Amino acid sequence: MSNSKAIAIGSALFVGFLVHFFIASLCLFNIKKPNKNHQKERASKMYLFGAAAILSMRFECIFSAIFSWFTLAALVFYHVPVFISNENTQKKMHNLSYFIFNTFISAWWIGEVIYIYAIF
Repeated sequence: MSNSKAIAIGSALFVGFLVHFFIASLCLFNIKKPNKNHQKERASKMYLFGAAAILSMRFECIFSAIFSWFTLAALVFYHVPVFISNENTQKKMHNLSYFIFNTFISAWWIGEVIYIYAIF
């Protein structure tokens, strides 16, 4: 049995948390000053991403491997508004990235639940 799916999911998990902690360190050293509520919101979404990845590594389906990378791209896009200085553009990007990330994470969780239900 090959572990290539688990490696793909694990590497997406690692890169996702690396991006998040890079952004958090920029905020910690006051290089960027995002809205504190948005920063807490991003941190809470990281738990959903991590839990989905860990659950997916256990069951190793191809759907999970693909959606881990789609969700990683949405996660990176979700962190982009931190770097935008214009407040109106930042709000629009935040709303769009929030919608895209939540759509992908919901699809990943729903797919994982369906897969687990189907194998048991």
